Order: sequence, then structure tokens, then C-alpha cells
Amino acid sequence: GPGRPWQGLGFWGHSENQRSRGVAVLIHHKHRDSMGKGTQAPTAVFSAADGRVIRVEWGPTTQRVAVISAYAPCTAAERPAFFNSSGMLATALLAGAGATAHLFVGGDFNCVMEPRDIIGHHTQGGGNRMVGSQELQDLMGAYGLADAWRYVHPFTHEATHAATTNTSHARLDMLFMPFCLLQNGWVTHCSHHLLFPVGDHAPVVLKLTNPGTPKEGPGVWHFPLPLLQDSAFMGQLRASLITFQHQWHHTPSA
Repeated sequence: GPGRPWQGLGFWGHSENQRSRGVAVLIHHKHRDSMGKGTQAPTAVFSAADGRVIRVEWGPTTQRVAVISAYAPCTAAERPAFFNSSGMLATALLAGAGATAHLFVGGDFNCVMEPRDIIGHHTQGGGNRMVGSQELQDLMGAYGLADAWRYVHPFTHEATHAATTNTSHARLDMLFMPFCLLQNGWVTHCSHHLLFPVGDHAPVVLKLTNPGTPKEGPGVWHFPLPLLQDSAFMGQLRASLITFQHQWHHTPSA
């Protein structure tokens, strides 16, 4: 907000209706400079006019990463069309580098994937909260994407949103990612931020780590700065650098 403006990159998909809808992708300022420059820098390649979907992608041509933020219709009758293979979400999945990118799709989907994602009193079978779930599941499956939280917590019951009447809760907020990355152990943490929800929804927190990254030991090595005040050490260091300079033969590139 005005008192604490966002320092990183922000991509916004606004709705013509200023009172509702709108999606965004935010990139923290600590990662802004490491995500590529020029054509590799983060760019919004698709933004729906109704403010329900935005796609931002970055990286080299052969290793693109795409993040899609979605806000599905609250009206149950509108959700199947939004999720089907010719709907707005599918259009975002095809935009830019399409399925060749590593896709991450998150947001408020206003439906649950299965009845057990509803906690408390509800219509048998899930009622309106299940409308659109089959279309969403089919669409994500067609792109090889899986619900990250459910993969990590196959038997847990949690909700991210409470009904207006507060009689039931549902897991409406999800993050879908490549199933192959889940299988290969990229996810080291996935949870719902329940203690301090943003608005009336609890966001999904996901941490990814390349499983091929060498593990650090109990501590990280640091140069002992007091050695810079040691005249004997500095003399040896200076002599070593001079020797290296004399032995190194620079070959100009062709």
C-alpha cells in the first residue's frame, strides 16, 4: 500500500468492474535481478480483459518458467466454461511459450477438487463447490500439472476459505505445478498460511529446491578477516599471487 509500497516487480490484470475481480503476479525484489534481462526478463504475455487470468513468464527460450494467477467465477454455472479446453484459463496456458514452459498455476478456483476438501456442514457430494472441478482436473491433467498441496498432504483435511455463514470451510485456493517436478523431489515445503490469511483466504506457501543442489554442511566457510592484519600471511599471499601471474599465460580468444 501507500505506506509500504512493493519494492519488486508487479504485474496486474485489472477488471473493467472496479469493485470486483483482478489478479496479480508479484516478484520479490531480492529475485528481480536474477531472473534474466532483456527478452529473458519477466513479462506479462497474457492478461484477460475480465481480470480473471494473467500469465507472466521469464527465462531463456529453452527453459521458460510461467506463472499463471487465476480467479475463477463465483457463480457455479460459469465455472465449467472457464475451465474447459477452450476457456479463458486454457487460453492462458497456451499463451507465450505455451506448454513448453514450466507451468505454475495458482489462485482462487472457487471450487474444490473433491468433497473431502469441504469441512463442516455441506450438501452431500459437495454441491455447488464441486461444479467445475472435473473440468479443472481434466485441464490440469492435460498439461501434466498436479495440485502441489494435495500431493504433499494426501490424507490431510484443511480449508483456505470460510463460507459467508461460517458454517463450513473449503480448500478453494490451490497451486498446480508440473507433476514431474513433484515426483523428482523439488518441493521441500508446501502449506497453507493459516495464521495470517490475506483477506478472507489463506494462501498456499510453496518452497522449491533443486534436488541436484549439493547439500551444505553444518556451516558455511567464511574467510577469516583477521588474517588481513597478519603481515606474514599477507606476504605469503602477495608472493603467491605474483607467482600465479607469472605462470599464467593468457591466450587471446580467436
